[in-house]
Amino acid sequence: MAMVRVYDATTREVIWMATSELTPGMVEAHVDGVEGLVWVERTSASSSAGRGNG
Repeated sequence: MAMVRVYDATTREVIWMATSELTPGMVEAHVDGVEGLVWVERTSASSSAGRGNG
């Protein structure tokens, strides 16, 4: 069974998950402070993209 790294935005931790458990809304992305690519929920990725207030 293939395993991938998944970033949990709630706990801010990287966990391992079977590829068969990935949901259709998950995408691979770079997360600040995390080395390499990880899978994230699409809503987490888009909501964290523009947090800066300038």
